Amino acid sequence: MTGARSRKRLKEGLERDGFALIRNIVAMERLEELTNAVEGARADGRDRGGSVYAIRDLLRVVPQIVALARSRPIRQFVTPIIGEGALLVRGLLC
Repeated sequence: MTGARSRKRLKEGLERDGFALIRNIVAMERLEELTNAVEGARADGRDRGGSVYAIRDLLRVVPQIVALARSRPIRQFVTPIIGEGALLVRGLLC
């Protein structure tokens, strides 16, 4: 899904729903790396009682998320819709 027609559909969905889903844009291996990094951050964030609170600085704690947001596969969809200046601002994990 890389043509102008597909981007138009994505933009319409984004405007209508506030989000867009793009299937198979990230390799399964990369998703597994991200999952492991996030799970590691959750484990590191446990308090003495074993509870995990929200991670409010997820982009600092899991820099792989920032790398993914800046990657070519993601930027090829984000840039035409939102613009060159689009960037990931905040990441929370509850």
